[in-house]
Amino acid sequence: MKRIAFFILIFIIGFNTPIFSQKKPKTQDKAKAQDPVLAEYGKNKITATEFEKAFKKNMSRSNDNLFKLSKDSVYDFINLYTNFRLKVADAMERGFLKDSSVMQEMEQNRKILAESFYYDKMLTEPNVNYSVKMRNKEYLVAIILANVKQNATFIDTTDAYKKIKLAQQRINSGDSFEQVAMELSDDYETGKHGGLIANYITAGKVQRPIENAIFNTEQGKVYKDIVKTNYGYFLIKVLKAEDRKLVKARHILININDNRDSVAAYKTADSLLKLLKSGANFDKLAKENSEDVVTAVNGGDLGAYYSRSTGMEGTSYPLVQEFEKTIFNLKDGEISNLVQSNYGYHIVKRDSTKLPDYNTEYDELRKLYKRLYFKIDQDNLIDSIMKLSHYKLNDENVYKLISYLDTNGTNIADAWDKNIPENIYSYTLFENFGKKHTIENFLDILHKDSKYRGTPLNYIGVAKACESIAEPESFAEVTKDLEKKYPVFETLMKEFQDGILLFKVEAIEVWDKMKFDSTLARAYYDSTSTKYITEDAYDISEIYLLDKNSADSIYSRLKSGEDFEEIAANETQRSGYREKKGHWGKVNVKTNSLAREAKDKNAKKGQILEPMVYEPGYSIVKVNEYYPPRKKTFEEAIPDFSPQYQEILQQRLSQTWINNIKKKFPVKINYKEIDKLINENK
Repeated sequence: MKRIAFFILIFIIGFNTPIFSQKKPKTQDKAKAQDPVLAEYGKNKITATEFEKAFKKNMSRSNDNLFKLSKDSVYDFINLYTNFRLKVADAMERGFLKDSSVMQEMEQNRKILAESFYYDKMLTEPNVNYSVKMRNKEYLVAIILANVKQNATFIDTTDAYKKIKLAQQRINSGDSFEQVAMELSDDYETGKHGGLIANYITAGKVQRPIENAIFNTEQGKVYKDIVKTNYGYFLIKVLKAEDRKLVKARHILININDNRDSVAAYKTADSLLKLLKSGANFDKLAKENSEDVVTAVNGGDLGAYYSRSTGMEGTSYPLVQEFEKTIFNLKDGEISNLVQSNYGYHIVKRDSTKLPDYNTEYDELRKLYKRLYFKIDQDNLIDSIMKLSHYKLNDENVYKLISYLDTNGTNIADAWDKNIPENIYSYTLFENFGKKHTIENFLDILHKDSKYRGTPLNYIGVAKACESIAEPESFAEVTKDLEKKYPVFETLMKEFQDGILLFKVEAIEVWDKMKFDSTLARAYYDSTSTKYITEDAYDISEIYLLDKNSADSIYSRLKSGEDFEEIAANETQRSGYREKKGHWGKVNVKTNSLAREAKDKNAKKGQILEPMVYEPGYSIVKVNEYYPPRKKTFEEAIPDFSPQYQEILQQRLSQTWINNIKKKFPVKINYKEIDKLINENK
């Protein structure tokens, strides 16, 4: 069995691994010389920029320009957004900003948004931006690994560190990196090649400590420090650092297989190469001759651009090294000589080259960062925040508290704190930002907050609970000025505020008034009543039997004149139907398959249908009455027209509300300026 390099298992994250993600790189929009006012309500103004931002955000049209839409669409959006601003203004004028429920909801939302925003700014963005910057390059690297010995009971780093230190000393004394790698590296596959890793590397493809070492080392140099990972110690040498690019290629493959040896394959491939050199069309020859069935139909096109360090665009699949080396040695439009791989002989053509799409890769790198490193960095950041807040646990009082507790139990137990004397309630358990938290406070939280249910009543459990209580306080302190530091966060909070205000005022003016008005509903019904028609319906009775012979026998008896109801009362096998003499009552063809069968056979009143397969048995159906379609009564039609009626009522209430607001905040729309912008963007 071929030996698998230890390096592959612990060094490369792999071509098929998702990468980091974060915010997409932003480009600065050109500042506009003017920002015309397109609408006014009261003393408030809405500019073209505000309308454009609202359109991109709220309509999920981030890449579109509002003023490139049709005139009617632009007018509709401007009226829609102006009405939104009017409703928010109405809510503010009513004083809802001071409403306790609004204030509480804003506070809750701010905690959630602040946490997400802060971590994004402090951790995700800088880390992913760093990775994006590294993605500009791809690196050919050599390594020396000293593997750490570990088993179930201990990890011994001593021998590994001595070994890597020896390797470093030899290199610093003038020995070649390649020779030391062959002699000392514990990674067999790379060691026998002087430490060389066959694949090019870029951000997101190796462990972070190794990635950082590569990125901070000049081409041809060995990283100055020993790199420590969970698996061992590394020395890193950067052999090449090249600008990263992606190439598009196609090929013709002639296989080596049981029916064709390498000599025959070579001759066939060589004859095709000569045709190409004589001016033959590559695509045509690939379609007719290539034995790569996937690419042959497309003229040998591999289907995507390829990067040496990230693989095929879209799939991350790597190419065989011989193929990869060839396409990067060609220029656009050039055709290679014969290239041999394990698959056979290739003739390769490089079609085109492009730079990486860093917007797409940004998202990829963000996801990878979130998956691999975010939690580690988050824990470290929280530790630093706690240090900043001067968090201090009072060990003496913790031990005093737990001396009255069952340290083998948790706070799930009944009366777990019954032995704690009240005279220690005022003792300080921990301090945070100068605020003292007493034992009484702590006990109250453990009783009321389900988050702390199951807290161990030993030192470690109490200490962790204290830290957990302190963390939100510390976090609130470091995020209290986010609005001042980041205008984008201030805007985000303003949007949430507007949404909460809108919801509250719209509930009062529209949703709470959405009561069924029978006069309005009947007027709507009268104007649309021809649309509401009943389904075909039948009054039916049934004799149900589990086997066909019984069904056929009873059907013969019915044809001979025996009474349907009498047989049903004695012999139908449908549970609960003997006492009803098989009577189903009125059923319609939309919901009942027996009624559909009667309709399909155009059954008349009094007709008995032949046995039909139904459920796991057989049904004999008698039609007692037929009810043809008719116009529904008002009461019958209510479920049909209710959604449309409710929408009309909602629109009516909303329009009445808007009209009343406009009396307080008169609206002016600058259609002349709007038309000018539309014409400029045609």
